Amino acid sequence: RYISVTGVQTCALPISYPLCVWYLAEALQRQDRYIRYVCAYNWSVVLQLAAYLPVAALGAAEVLSDGLSMVVALGVTGAVVSYQFFIVRTALDIEVLPALGFVALDLVLSLGLQAIQDMMIAGS
Repeated sequence: RYISVTGVQTCALPISYPLCVWYLAEALQRQDRYIRYVCAYNWSVVLQLAAYLPVAALGAAEVLSDGLSMVVALGVTGAVVSYQFFIVRTALDIEVLPALGFVALDLVLSLGLQAIQDMMIAGS
């Protein structure tokens, strides 16, 4: 059950966010910049994982205390969100408020799909 649920979730986010972005880019009259943004967004995930991996490894190896690990992870998360904001603002050439909306959408979709996955695994 765990493998099938995580497999569905692994496919859901990479499909749902770009689909939402397509419609939002169309509404903002930025369809011509959609591919540029999605490519930049996808490659940014590699950098995000590279940033999170050392934090997770140090936390798992108990090199960092739980509190310090959480603070470092929060700092990395802040950097990642700032980077996502820069990418969406630059690639789509949009103002600050719509760019914040894209970042918030990505966060809400990620957290929502993770919550659904956790409930499915728990059997709720």
